[in-house]
Amino acid sequence: MHDVNLLFPFFGEQVIRKFLKEASIEIDRDGFLYVPVSPMVADESRFDAGKEYCLLTQEQICQYESSLRGDTLLKVIGLQDPANLNPDKISAAANRFCMDEKSAFIRKICRLIERRVLSTPWYLSSCFLQSKQSKNMLLLDGIGDPSHGHGGISFLKMPMKVSSDNTENLASLKDQRASLNPVLKNPKSVTGTDADLRKLTKEGIKQKLLDIGFKED
Repeated sequence: MHDVNLLFPFFGEQVIRKFLKEASIEIDRDGFLYVPVSPMVADESRFDAGKEYCLLTQEQICQYESSLRGDTLLKVIGLQDPANLNPDKISAAANRFCMDEKSAFIRKICRLIERRVLSTPWYLSSCFLQSKQSKNMLLLDGIGDPSHGHGGISFLKMPMKVSSDNTENLASLKDQRASLNPVLKNPKSVTGTDADLRKLTKEGIKQKLLDIGFKED
């Protein structure tokens, strides 16, 4: 168990033990690990004698290789400790930095770092899962599109409010939200106004629908 902890310094021991338990790996009181033998190993003629094998699914291999690629792309641009990055705050930090930075070249580097952090596979997966659980909207196009506008889908979550903290790469975000719902042109001043749909009566809702083009039937 001590050797395993050294391999994953960014995870606490309880988290590692949870992962091991999910993989059906037992840990005794002395910290020794016992890995179950896969049924596939029963056919010894298919394997080299004296070697240990672990059965992985194609999905697990894809998850590993995708995460490895995302981690490598961050390290290529000099981010050696990606586990400590917070994608939810990277855009606000990049905006503050670019406002004070005079060099256009350095600002481009800053935006490259921002795009790489937002496009990591684990963050895109997290955004997608959050959207399913809390019914948030996704951007669908933009930075997170792996095909760069050629039919792919961006799973980056759409911010609830459009403010100066949003990345300049999402400059058209306000227009996108306004096209989905015109009352979102100024999202900060919705509560307590006629644009607040939560307190409308049934007749009020009907009139709103008629105003935006729905037919009476």
